[in-house]
Amino acid sequence: MYRYKYFISAFIFTLLLGGVAPYTLAQTPTPNKKDVLETDSIPEIDLDTEEDELLGIKKKRKKKKRKKKKRDKKRWFGYSTKKTYVRNRSRRYELEIVRYLDEWPDLEQDRDKYVQEIYYYDAKRRRVRSAKWAKIRARLKKGDKLYLLHGLYRKQINKKLREKGYFFMGMKHSTWEKFDRKYILLTKEKYNRGWRKNSKISYYDGSNGQKIKEVIPMYHKTKHGMYYFFYDNGRIAIKGKYQYNQKIKRWTYYYKGGNRKKMEQYPNRFYQTLYNKKETPFDLYRWNARGQQTYDYTRDYKKGRK
Repeated sequence: MYRYKYFISAFIFTLLLGGVAPYTLAQTPTPNKKDVLETDSIPEIDLDTEEDELLGIKKKRKKKKRKKKKRDKKRWFGYSTKKTYVRNRSRRYELEIVRYLDEWPDLEQDRDKYVQEIYYYDAKRRRVRSAKWAKIRARLKKGDKLYLLHGLYRKQINKKLREKGYFFMGMKHSTWEKFDRKYILLTKEKYNRGWRKNSKISYYDGSNGQKIKEVIPMYHKTKHGMYYFFYDNGRIAIKGKYQYNQKIKRWTYYYKGGNRKKMEQYPNRFYQTLYNKKETPFDLYRWNARGQQTYDYTRDYKKGRK
């Protein structure tokens, strides 16, 4: 009896489960077509942005490339220039390509007056020359058409570049280079308004004054180039050339009034000690304060030979 009771209770329990399950399945709502969102494309989800924000990473935005303005080839160091070609009459295949200022500018600094080599273009003679400020001013008063070189300068021989540099109001400026026939670099020098860039310049009126006292040309920590010493009135006192810490060629000394005092001769090269089989240095010429010559080496030299 107990076995039948257990079997009947299990049978009734299974019937109850079979009746409830289909009812529950029948009650699940079917979605309406209106509620379904139909899309042809798969939405893109940027998963990296949230991680970058948490880590504090800022992505670089691509900047639009700006078009570079074309440089005005006629304008150099803030001034407009003109271009001309100068051909050497004695050498047909030598050509100079220069730029010059159409108008004569005013000197910005009094220190520029001390520069001994001011390069200009002589329009009448069609030549490139150099001189002191005083001589150029005197020629301008006479009415000569002279123009200061300014900007790029090039020199060609047989259509090959031999020299290249820049001028600033007639003064050598920036980098100057010289080449041989095979376009091999021979020398490379840097200038700053007429003086070598690494020159030691001392002044009468302080470190940043206007009255220059001495200019010592320096090249790789050695004295190399033109040396100048000035009086306090601005006139030159001593002028000569160094080559690797050695005095070479002719050195000239002046009176305070401007007249020459004497001229000394040194070897032509830094590794030499003699000049024309004569020990150096020795006086070539001497003058008095009035400008009259008091000594001439060539006369004594000729007498000695006789």
